[in-house]
Amino acid sequence: MPSVVFQALLILLPLSGGAAALAVTPQPVVRLKALAPVESGRWQLKPYDGNGPARSICIAEAASLLQLQHPGANCTRFVIDDQPAIATVHYTCPGNGHGRTTIKVETSRLLDISSQGIAANAPFNVRYEARRLGGC
Repeated sequence: MPSVVFQALLILLPLSGGAAALAVTPQPVVRLKALAPVESGRWQLKPYDGNGPARSICIAEAASLLQLQHPGANCTRFVIDDQPAIATVHYTCPGNGHGRTTIKVETSRLLDISSQGIAANAPFNVRYEARRLGGC
């Protein structure tokens, strides 16, 4: 059974007309087994399809690679799969879109990242080779 990065407490509140509202309360972060060996530092993200230049980002923790199209956004995450070398997470950023990201860990310094979803009211579908370059 998949583990949950943010467990949600769902509370249905009756409203007028028989409608219901949904309240979500995020819980503490659960560490992903797949990302445990991934090192922090400066990473180069190179599109697999060759469209667009490689870019460099600095990360303090590997989990930030899950939301490349929503950097810094406050999103809830649900783990779909977490194996020793691969993790898939769905995330939702209220008012800012959502995504589903799969990270395959080749080594602690080489990753295959694929992500699709909606950002800035537009669909995205990206795949990167992520390679650690060194410290920030």
